[in-house]
Amino acid sequence: LGGPLIDLGTLLNYWPDPEDREDQLRGHDGMQLMGLPTRQEVIHRYGKQTGLDVSKANWFEAFGLWKTATVLQQLHHRWKVGDSTDERMATKNEGIPRLLASADEALLSIGG
Repeated sequence: LGGPLIDLGTLLNYWPDPEDREDQLRGHDGMQLMGLPTRQEVIHRYGKQTGLDVSKANWFEAFGLWKTATVLQQLHHRWKVGDSTDERMATKNEGIPRLLASADEALLSIGG
């Protein structure tokens, strides 16, 4: 069910790319050092394995990044208004600008 490129975009949203700058890092600390393929290599492999047109995969990546930013904002807001006592939520909003900048870069890569 659903569009498989949404799943690809979600994966790319979290994928730690070894080519990312310090301000672009995704995933957990150190994951970019694990020898994983780049996001572009993941897109290429996905297209080859599925036969799907992945030419707009970066649009779906941007969608995933925006979706994650929205969730982080919601988690932080719940903490701020007292609906959550999880102290980790106090700083969840700090990553939002990085996610939005990454979404912009993903869109620019396809002329979006």
